[in-house]
Amino acid sequence: MSRPIRLAATLTLLLVLAMTAPGLAAGDGARLPVLMYHHLVTDAPTSEAELHVDCFRNQMQFLFDHGFTTLTLAEFEAYHAAGDFPPRAVVITFDDGYRSFLEHAHPILDAFGFHAVLFPVVSLRPGLQRAIVWSDHLSFHEIRAMAQGAGQLEVGSHTYDLHHLTDHELPAVLRQPDESPCDHEARVHDDLLLSQMLLAAQTDQAVTALAWPYGAFEPAVVDVAQGLGFSLLFTTEPGYVTPCAPLTALPRFNVAADAGPCFQDVVKGTHR
Repeated sequence: MSRPIRLAATLTLLLVLAMTAPGLAAGDGARLPVLMYHHLVTDAPTSEAELHVDCFRNQMQFLFDHGFTTLTLAEFEAYHAAGDFPPRAVVITFDDGYRSFLEHAHPILDAFGFHAVLFPVVSLRPGLQRAIVWSDHLSFHEIRAMAQGAGQLEVGSHTYDLHHLTDHELPAVLRQPDESPCDHEARVHDDLLLSQMLLAAQTDQAVTALAWPYGAFEPAVVDVAQGLGFSLLFTTEPGYVTPCAPLTALPRFNVAADAGPCFQDVVKGTHR
């Protein structure tokens, strides 16, 4: 083999290795990003849970322009079980259930043909609220209309009323200092069951995904959730989902407070 031919063959091999190296593209079979959003705003964001609507639109445009697909929960679970994710795939999730999802996120997602999963705090639906909240939340009617629409929004639980800190300054989903293990598990069981039943009744969907408030959980509540049929348990821990990652502790990237290069790094698989 002549020197030019050997050089060409070597360069071709290096190119193939570079293209197939882990971490160069999210969803390359090794890992997949789950994106976590909360509240879209039209003014300057004031917290890490807010994102300007124009930034969100630009992010979705980037996904569309670069050929990304958005997986349903069933597709995600099937690929995970098979041990391989498709290239250029993401899962889009929205926590809490703000009305800004209907006003801003849903039209943008529909325009690009993207799928998303909504995790509402059920007790914050209008009519169930016991206290004034700082931003409008979606009604059951609005959630149902989007879930039955062409985009087929999926709905999971963000608990019924465990998204708050207790008098002990602990996330309500965790066992409190003055609580027995049995009382704790019963309290969480009743809350998750109520959220699941209400969401299923309102959307006609099987509710099998749960996002832990504040990302807080412990083994006892994982067992409770699984016993109720929640097969996908999402956290707020940043990182990529791999085929060997347990479905009981799925990481997500909070991209809501980030823009531009950081978002692109996450979805391209180059985030460190």
